[in-house]
Amino acid sequence: MKKLFATAFAVLLVFVLSGLFAGGAGESALENENGVTLPGDIEQKKLDEEEMEDQSVRVILNGREVEFEIPPLYCEEQVKVPARPLLEKIGAQVRWEGETRSVVVELEETVVYFRMRDELIIEIDDEVLETEYPPSIVNGVTMLPLELITELYDFELSWEEAGKVARLESAGFIPSIRLDEIEDETEREQLKKWAEGKRLEMGAQARIVEDRLYLLVTFGEKPTGGYRVDIRKMEQIPPDAFKVTVLFQEPSPEHITIPAISYPYDLVAIDLFEIEEPSFLILYIRGLDEFRREQIPVKLEPVKAVF
Repeated sequence: MKKLFATAFAVLLVFVLSGLFAGGAGESALENENGVTLPGDIEQKKLDEEEMEDQSVRVILNGREVEFEIPPLYCEEQVKVPARPLLEKIGAQVRWEGETRSVVVELEETVVYFRMRDELIIEIDDEVLETEYPPSIVNGVTMLPLELITELYDFELSWEEAGKVARLESAGFIPSIRLDEIEDETEREQLKKWAEGKRLEMGAQARIVEDRLYLLVTFGEKPTGGYRVDIRKMEQIPPDAFKVTVLFQEPSPEHITIPAISYPYDLVAIDLFEIEEPSFLILYIRGLDEFRREQIPVKLEPVKAVF
């Protein structure tokens, strides 16, 4: 039986969308969701409720549906999606930088610049890429072609015409089961007790019971609500490693919180029937400052543990 090791490290990857939009004289102008004036020759649309519903599309990312305030749309034989919600769901951290009129997105080790002038310009590691995928502005929201995002981030894209569903799956994606999706009530209760016993700690713990690997990530004791842990993505890295992306979220200064003790955590299960049992667990931590990322321990229960 192989021993399960774990490595925790924080990766700060800066991927910047430089949204330098400027309307010239005589152009029809529209402001996007960040209050930035867009040039008139970028496709701009105003759709009513009926039109939105008729063109709307569901997007399933690694087996889970992505929620959007303004839905993705199928138009001109392309699926176009609100850029920010999907990028954040992929695991990116997105912020608007008004001084440089840029959207800054942190995602793994790639630096990407999206510049909007008369057309979409993409620059990766000082190399400018040509693209045939024009953006659109729908009801003031920047929409990017889904195919462009899948090519940039190496997703497999499939389309289900009947239900108007676009499915994205990352390379090496490992399906996981959320705690509330576990059907066996006894198993769920045992897992809740495990999480309860670890609630004061901040860290990650993994254990294997029979043919399932369980991963528990805890945030420790917090003075208010508004804290959150989200195991975003699990991928298999050949030959024998699992990469896990975890988001730790704290309440923003403007967020109204209830002064009540909370113990945020997330827990998932992975069936090992058709997956090689990992020798290494690589934890990518997002949403915390660098010092605290380095302090998060990864604890390993004995292999083939019991509850």
